[in-house]
Amino acid sequence: MIRIYLVLLLIVIAFYALRAFQKAAPEKVARIIRILTYSTIGLALLYLGATGHLNGLFAL
Repeated sequence: MIRIYLVLLLIVIAFYALRAFQKAAPEKVARIIRILTYSTIGLALLYLGATGHLNGLFAL
């Protein structure tokens, strides 16, 4: 039952986020996307480093 509530909450958040992106200026949207991209890359590298899988990435 809790999963249903979490999925519904995620859908509502996504709906309001999409509405905000449509109303925002293009410069602001580009800045937010850039920040999200860099944050995602940084968190992925941090996770790989913490779990010990980062050395496999550099072996390529």
